[in-house]
Amino acid sequence: MRKTLLLALIVFISFSFAVAVTNDGVTIDTRCPLQDTVFIKNYVIRNSNSYLYIKPNLKAKSKVRIPTNVTITTINKSGNFEYGNFNVSSNKSYRGWFLVTDLNGITFSPPKITKKKS
Repeated sequence: MRKTLLLALIVFISFSFAVAVTNDGVTIDTRCPLQDTVFIKNYVIRNSNSYLYIKPNLKAKSKVRIPTNVTITTINKSGNFEYGNFNVSSNKSYRGWFLVTDLNGITFSPPKITKKKS
């Protein structure tokens, strides 16, 4: 009996940390294998009809629509999806899967430094 109860408790704890519920009541799968920080990428939305996905699957589209004026940072890739987050305001952030075709990459270039002639 104790072994069964302990196993059930472990399963419950691991499941409770594997999903996140947003303020809109959307449950998003946060189980994402740890990834080296070399993968971190930054994006903006390419088209205005982009949605957040619960899992890296086209059938798992959530009701969360992504605004076009936000920066998205992704940390993992699975097929045609990348896992990451975006901030809507200083206290509201969404995490989930993004369809790669909805994203437009941002490249950062260092500022140009000109030498003064002496």
